[in-house]
Amino acid sequence: MSMLFTPAQRQNIYDTILNQLMDDNRITGILAIGTKDAVFADADDTIDLLVIIEKPSIIDIVFTLWVKRMEDLFEDQMLFRIILHEDTHQVSILLNNFLQVSVQFRALNRFHLVGDDWCIAFDRSDHIQDYLANRRQTREQHIQATYKRHIRIIWKPIVGCVRELRRDNLWKANAQLEVLRRHLVEIAGLRHLQFTQDYENMDLLPEMFLVQLRHTLPTNISDTGIRRALKVTLGLLFNETTELDMQFDTHYTVELEERLSAFVDTYA
Repeated sequence: MSMLFTPAQRQNIYDTILNQLMDDNRITGILAIGTKDAVFADADDTIDLLVIIEKPSIIDIVFTLWVKRMEDLFEDQMLFRIILHEDTHQVSILLNNFLQVSVQFRALNRFHLVGDDWCIAFDRSDHIQDYLANRRQTREQHIQATYKRHIRIIWKPIVGCVRELRRDNLWKANAQLEVLRRHLVEIAGLRHLQFTQDYENMDLLPEMFLVQLRHTLPTNISDTGIRRALKVTLGLLFNETTELDMQFDTHYTVELEERLSAFVDTYA
């Protein structure tokens, strides 16, 4: 397979964007995925930058300006602008050689970082470093907090899938099953210390889990196919949550398995 972009090309684009951002006095600091000595961990890494704006009130202005600059810099490339939150904006560009560049703009008081998978690429007057010293979570704290967030809402796609099956809305039931599968994959990622949101890094999960995960896909969009896939998904989900409960000395699985399995058995 031919190389779509070389390390030198990627480094050149990274340096170009970074240098232009640093010249903007409204930008407090810039963070990059990776370490100071190795921003790019492998040959396929994207360019991911997090731009910090100290004043939330000017994010719209700064973001609009930088979307225009990116359009000029990467003329005729595929560019997307996304408003994730009132003070979290992102511009992503897919270059012709399929190198993806993502630059997210956030307010200083709207973020914290987890673990060591990042580096400070630019810090105006050491403001970012001082701020992060009080905002940083350990990886284990992050995993436990993220796991708890999943547990709080994991019932929704399960109930939704059963509800749509009862209404004979098979495509909607399948959509709810897909939401449940995403929760499962992200929970498995937490257990194996991998970022698996939107199916990232799936190849780094254990092969046995991936084999089992294939069985969570319905063989067809039918009542029987979706019911069978739902029960397999639940079984695999509880396997993963049981391991996390042992790690954190929590007891979520016991209650979830009893209530949700009984619900699915009764109504699905």
